Amino acid sequence: MNEEEHFNILSPIKKLKNGDYGLAMTYWVFWILASNILALLLSLVYESDNLLLSLITLAFTFIYITIVCIGIWKAANKYEGAKIWANLAKTAVVLFILLILVGMFEMFNAKPSNDLELAKKLYTAGNMYRKGQGVEKDTFKAVGFYQRACDAGSAKGCYSLGLMYYKSLGGLKQDYSKIKILFSKACDNGLAEGCYNVGDMYAEGKGVDRNHTKAKELFNKACGDGLAEGCKRYSELK
Repeated sequence: MNEEEHFNILSPIKKLKNGDYGLAMTYWVFWILASNILALLLSLVYESDNLLLSLITLAFTFIYITIVCIGIWKAANKYEGAKIWANLAKTAVVLFILLILVGMFEMFNAKPSNDLELAKKLYTAGNMYRKGQGVEKDTFKAVGFYQRACDAGSAKGCYSLGLMYYKSLGGLKQDYSKIKILFSKACDNGLAEGCYNVGDMYAEGKGVDRNHTKAKELFNKACGDGLAEGCKRYSELK
């Protein structure tokens, strides 16, 4: 490829990035219209189950959208018409970037629904073996299922495993350090009973130094999550 051909390929890209096509064309043609076409292309590629092609298409889309956003911003700076259109175009770019960032945050922090379903099934299996419902009672197997449920994100799985440690069931020995960790995980995942039991440990000095301040905080959290006993214990420590 000679230098002239190289220039001819990069020239439109450079022109787009510099906003030289004008605000209207950059916004409506290169962003709105092209983005819809790329979205359709991405959906078709994803349906093909070709991972490599999907990654290449996604990378191309990201690079293209980045260039277009820069182009819109620069085109808005060069726009000689009513400033409201330039400001609206810039606002659209900022909102678009914020939506992308929020989407990425949610994607990396959300628990996949299939993991939550798995955690629920593992917790249910643990209950069945602990109580002997439909299967032969086996607290050892119950412990295994509760552990897997807890690892998969089940608050009830963590709480139930903590109870197994507390009651020395399924071959486990009472271990307050592990009990506290498991009840705390349950509490952090929104289970009021987990908060209440960690609060009780601090209130009574079970495996931890007695700390009424922390106990009150945890009882109050349990109360806020709907556990009446948490409200009662909180009021008693006032």
